[in-house]
Amino acid sequence: MISVILKKFLLTASLFCLSTTLSLAQINVKNLRLPANSNQISHYYHQTPYGIKLLNQYSTPTQKVTEQETEIEILGSIFGNNHLNLTDQYFEIGGFQHQDYLYKLIIYNTYGESDTPLLNILLTSYDHQGKLRAALLLDSQYSYEDVSSFNKFKINRDFTIDITQYVTYYYNDKYEYGDERGVIKNPVAKVYLKQKYQIKNGYFQLIQSKSYD
Repeated sequence: MISVILKKFLLTASLFCLSTTLSLAQINVKNLRLPANSNQISHYYHQTPYGIKLLNQYSTPTQKVTEQETEIEILGSIFGNNHLNLTDQYFEIGGFQHQDYLYKLIIYNTYGESDTPLLNILLTSYDHQGKLRAALLLDSQYSYEDVSSFNKFKINRDFTIDITQYVTYYYNDKYEYGDERGVIKNPVAKVYLKQKYQIKNGYFQLIQSKSYD
């Protein structure tokens, strides 16, 4: 008798969780089909004299960061603050659902170290109450004095994520910044870091990481 009641309770609880899971339609987020990669995002931003900026049509209809969202640490190689700020506003590119969690791909402009302009792309996860559970930095594009950086990423159908960070150096570190002898002719972007994450139960688990000189 007890086992029957327990089964009914678990079934009811399961149905309740499913029924309270947020859907893309409920929050008006475009469905993101996997695989998805960084090349699909390039038309959202452009290079300006003041850094890489969202195009006007994507910088206006943005979502304000909530107090709860600022409490979650952003995973990944980030140049600056590893948390969202209340002053940040982001544009929702799209989303998908997996294991009763909602995932959103968002893009926004912010500032890093020494007030360096950044363009960040995050994959965020939300529970059925709409609370941010985890955030993973997919790309952070910036240019700071003698170095610039950008990432290439791919969200795979098996819910793994591949991220490759590229770094371009413009000065030889044997010389002080500004010394013309240290200027590197024809600088090229080189692979700096490769990582692989697994999406599981609302979190992003680092399963592979390799750095390059």
